[in-house]
Amino acid sequence: VFDGNIFYPNELSSNTDAKVFKKSDTLFFEQIHDGQIQLSTFIYINQTGNTEFKYQIKNIDNSTHYTGMGLIFDAALGKWGDGCVKLNNDVLDSVTKLNGAGNDSLVIWERKQIPKGLGIQINFDENVPDDIIIGNWYNEYTGDTTIKKLYDLALHTKWQETELLPNDSISFIISFSILDPDYDDQLFIRWDMPNSLSIENQQLFPSDLITNTLIINNSQSNNGLILK
Repeated sequence: VFDGNIFYPNELSSNTDAKVFKKSDTLFFEQIHDGQIQLSTFIYINQTGNTEFKYQIKNIDNSTHYTGMGLIFDAALGKWGDGCVKLNNDVLDSVTKLNGAGNDSLVIWERKQIPKGLGIQINFDENVPDDIIIGNWYNEYTGDTTIKKLYDLALHTKWQETELLPNDSISFIISFSILDPDYDDQLFIRWDMPNSLSIENQQLFPSDLITNTLIINNSQSNNGLILK
């Protein structure tokens, strides 16, 4: 958000002025909008081994500007995974708006049921967002607030506009920690079968399909397992 106007990142630069740099284990993308603000995006591994995403906005103009940020994170885990948020040990099933001040981290698991599969923790290390919306990707992207049931998880974080004096900058840092997977002592199966197939001119496409099934068994009590 820049002086009350909302932009998507691609609207703030063209292919001619955007530059991607690599320094050690850091990738960063730098662009300048209208000669007034410099936008820098960094992705790197921090000292604790977690992946960090840093977004920095710097006022390179002679005038004061007001800027804020929003980020939608699609929490796809596993294969065709969607993810679920646990809050105070409860799994959220409905669209929920949280005050960022009291929620500086969130945990997302691949599955609602045990075993929960893959898990990540998102930490808002600097500039905790004002609002965290646990919603659906399509609804958050389009602004449709009519659907309250969670069906396609997306985290929508919002930071309110902040005064930025000439030569001042503001940074937003989000880190992602990979949790130990939870496979419990039950069979855990992940299958890469596509969600849909298409038919063109009465022919199935693709006509040949190679698919893989991953079975994880941490228990010794299922020796009679038969896969058909």
